[in-house]
Amino acid sequence: MKKQSQSLIQLIMILALLILLFAACTPTTNSVPGTMSPSNSPAISESSEESGPTVPAESVEPVEKFTGVWQYAYGDRNIAQIQVYNETENGFDFHLFVAEYDEDGKITQGGFSTNARKEPDGKAFYSTGEKESPNKLQHVEGTLAISNGYLSITYNDLQLRPYDQQKQTELPTSFKKVPAEKIKQAMYELPFFTREIIGFTLDLTIEKADILFGPAVDVEMVPETDGRIDVTMKRNYADTVVSFYYPEGAGKNDIFCSIETTRPDYSFIRGIKVGDSLESAIAKFPDERSKRKTVNNNKIQTLYGKAVYTEVAGYIWYDENGLKNIWYSDGGLIFKLEFDTTDHVSKMLLTSPID
Repeated sequence: MKKQSQSLIQLIMILALLILLFAACTPTTNSVPGTMSPSNSPAISESSEESGPTVPAESVEPVEKFTGVWQYAYGDRNIAQIQVYNETENGFDFHLFVAEYDEDGKITQGGFSTNARKEPDGKAFYSTGEKESPNKLQHVEGTLAISNGYLSITYNDLQLRPYDQQKQTELPTSFKKVPAEKIKQAMYELPFFTREIIGFTLDLTIEKADILFGPAVDVEMVPETDGRIDVTMKRNYADTVVSFYYPEGAGKNDIFCSIETTRPDYSFIRGIKVGDSLESAIAKFPDERSKRKTVNNNKIQTLYGKAVYTEVAGYIWYDENGLKNIWYSDGGLIFKLEFDTTDHVSKMLLTSPID
C-alpha cells in the first residue's frame, strides 16, 4: 500500500511539471479581441521608424507660358493684339498689332515684330528697330511680364509714326489672354494677314514655284508701256498663275509679284479655299455690319476701313455682271476673292503692289 502511495505521488508531480511546461509555451491571452498579436503584426522597417510621418512634397506653382494670343480692345472699335510663338526656355518671338479707326473709318496701323529674351526675374526683354516709314515704329524696347492672366508690356523710346502725323498713338500696356478655343476668331478680327500666309513665302522664286505647282505649261512676258524696260513674267501652271516682276528688264533680278489659283484644295490665308461661300469668307475678316457703307454708284460695299486701294480695308466690289469680288488690303498686300453666280469663291489672288 505504501508503494502504491509513493507511485501516485510521483505521477501527480510529473503531471504538474508537464502542466507548467505547457503553460510556458502557450501565447498570452490578454490581447484585445479582433486585433493581431505582436508576433503577427507587419514588420516595421528601421528607416520608417527613423523618418517618422511622411511629409508631402512642397507644391510648386507652374510657370505660365507667354505663348498664345493676348488682346486689348479700347475705344469704339480699336484693337491691339500680341501673338507669341516659338517659345523656349530662353525666349520667344512675338508680333504686336494695333488697329485704330478714325471717324471716317480709316484705319491707322501700328506695331512691330521681334523676339524677347527671358530674364531670371520672370520678365522678358526686347529691343527692335524698324525702317522709318509712315506706319511703323522707328525704334522701341521694353519688357514683358505675366501676372494673373494678363500680359503687361512697357515701351521705352517709343516713336510710333502712324499715317496721320498729327496723331500720336499711345499703345496699350496690358493685354488679357485669349482662351485657346477663341484664338482663331480673335485673329480673324485683325485686318492684317501678311504674316499669316502659308503654302509659300513672299520671297518665292521661279525655281520654288515650279517645284510647288509643277512645270509651267506656258510663260508670258508682259512689257510695261511708255517705253519702260520693266516687264512682268506670268508663269501659267495647271490651275495656278504666278507672276514675277523684272524692274530692270527681262533676264535681270526678278521679284515675286502675285499668285492666283482656282485649286479647290489650296489655301494661303485663313483657311479660305475655292468653293467656300461668301458668308464663310467674310467671317474670317473684320466685318463692321453696323457701319457698312455703299459707295461708287452702289458698286462698292465696305466691310471695314475705307475702300481705297492699298489702304487697310475690306470691301465687296460688284462688277458689271453683278458678280461679287472681295478685296482685302492690310496696307502691304492685297487679297482678292472672286465669286461665281452662286456666291462661292471661284478664284483667289494675292498680289503685292508695285510702285
